[in-house]
Amino acid sequence: MPRTVTFDLPEGYQDKDENLHKSVTMRRMTPGDRIAIAEDPRIRDLARYSHSIDLTGLRVSSETSPDGLPRAEDDMVFEGKVDPIAMFVSSAATMKLHAVIFGRIVEKLGAIEKPAWTVFLEFSDLDWKTMMGEYAKLDASAAGDQGGEVRTRRPFAPSASS
Repeated sequence: MPRTVTFDLPEGYQDKDENLHKSVTMRRMTPGDRIAIAEDPRIRDLARYSHSIDLTGLRVSSETSPDGLPRAEDDMVFEGKVDPIAMFVSSAATMKLHAVIFGRIVEKLGAIEKPAWTVFLEFSDLDWKTMMGEYAKLDASAAGDQGGEVRTRRPFAPSASS
């Protein structure tokens, strides 16, 4: 069962010295990671910004619109219209959640060992989609080795076996 995956980002991260980092080595999330993320105060604080954010995992394409934005949910609708401020706040909270999660599971970004979670806040949408897609494939292939339990909807959410 693969525990890590190495791939290249389409755009990459440019550090303060203007070095471009495109290669990513990422590992699967462990039950200990899930617990640490759920207890992380940066994550717990996100709940006040959106009732719709799943604090145990990432939202993936099945829960987004075709343009990649979160679907309008009840807490984002005001007088029958999507509230753009609520949508923005929810998107920002989700971005922070993703950054904290990837800050735990990315082992190497180019020459940077164990990059800080704040690095991921600077990623482009294309790089985010690549990261999430690569993790979903890694998680699905590992689940396939465990008797076919595939968790593609929310790859970071705790499963019944964790």
